[in-house]
Amino acid sequence: MRSYGEGGHRGNVVFNFAGSQQLAGQLREGARADIFASADEAQMQAAIAAGRVEPGDVKTLACNRLEIGYGHSAPFSDDVDGPSALELLQKLAQPGLKIVVGAEAVPVGRYTRQFLANAAEDERLGVGFRDGFEANIVSEEQNVRGVLSKLQLGEADAGVVYASDLIGITDLQRIEIPAHLNIIATYPIALVQGVKQPEQAAAFIAWLFSEEGAAVLERHGFATQCRADGATPAPARASDHANE
Repeated sequence: MRSYGEGGHRGNVVFNFAGSQQLAGQLREGARADIFASADEAQMQAAIAAGRVEPGDVKTLACNRLEIGYGHSAPFSDDVDGPSALELLQKLAQPGLKIVVGAEAVPVGRYTRQFLANAAEDERLGVGFRDGFEANIVSEEQNVRGVLSKLQLGEADAGVVYASDLIGITDLQRIEIPAHLNIIATYPIALVQGVKQPEQAAAFIAWLFSEEGAAVLERHGFATQCRADGATPAPARASDHANE
């Protein structure tokens, strides 16, 4: 239970956190909810197809990007001050490394595979990097929380998560994925059909889109510039040498 807003509308919000595919499945089965926020467009489309969300109610709430999280057990953990991001990425394809990712049905898992496809097209990484990375995958999780848990327990050397997931995590380090390889994750949000508290739900969404709400999201690692026109941004491909 959490209160929101420093002024104007105020109320209690009960959150149900899970993988977006799980939440969309719960809506399809008739679960009661007032608002649905997804980590990708596909699961919002699933909610629309199930008749639980009206297409015209969908707005882009925020965006995120992928990062590699790794613990002190990773063999390259002491190299962070030297190599570039691209050089650190190359180490993820070395034999014997243990990598954990999201399952393919999970948004972060789908984004991870898109990142690997982009990497396979980069002449400095290539198909060999993708093949080596995939050969090192030891677990596929149903949500990012599972990826983080295995990293923090030392059950994996590295894992693909969202940038926001590493905010405030002191026992993990990060590798920034260069922009031309990275994926922009878009988070749509909408009222659920048959909402029981329409005024309160609408007020909460309005707060999320206020300056105060945007500041909270950005403080937790999300980007809000992408929601200006409600459009879904294309994957970032700034230049061949961006963010290295």
